[in-house]
Formats: sequence, C-alpha cells, structure tokens
Amino acid sequence: MRRPSLASCLFPVCLAGIVLSTGEADTKATGLAIERHFKGNGYVAAGFDTGGEILRLVKAGTLQLTIDQEPYAQGYFSVVNLTLAHRQSIKPANVDTGATIIRAGDVDSRRARAAM
Repeated sequence: MRRPSLASCLFPVCLAGIVLSTGEADTKATGLAIERHFKGNGYVAAGFDTGGEILRLVKAGTLQLTIDQEPYAQGYFSVVNLTLAHRQSIKPANVDTGATIIRAGDVDSRRARAAM
C-alpha cells in the first residue's frame, strides 16, 4: 500500500521537501509525522514554539530548528501596556520581545534556562 505524501498530510506549506510550520500545533504535528512516517526521506522542517515535544524533535534532528517567540514576555508586556493605558493614559509602547532560533545544540541549555 502506498503512503500519502507528507504534503498531503499536513497543513503547513510544503515545497520540495521543505516544511515550514507556523505555530505549536502544526510544528509538533510536522515533527511527529516526519519521525513516524517519513524519517530518512530528506524532509527539512522548521517551526515555532518551544514545547517539550518540539524541543525533543529538534534535538533528535527531526526538526532542524524552532523559533522561540518569548510568549511570557509577550503576555507580560501586553498587560503592562494595558494597565498603563488604563490607569495613566499612557499610549501603549511597541515592545519587541525578540525571537531566538533554537537548533539541536541549543536544546539542553534552553531547557536548563526554562527550569530556573
């Protein structure tokens, strides 16, 4: 029985064996699909977020990288901006919380920082 192509199984954009995912759910799904059904077929995959399963897939080399969007900082500064706007009538600031590219060699140090 012939297996379906990865492109037909996943929602993220898939061009010539490259899978770019846009959030936690599809990044995890992409990595798990490659790991379970398409390992060794030359797919290159990357995505966003740093959940435990995503970091495991990056460390294993199934996902080439993931991007940490600093969700805690995004939430924190949103609340600070709303509070200042409401209490002090201060116009909300544009806050760049940054983004960090995490590759296989970065996973252990990332987990250690998250555990602090």
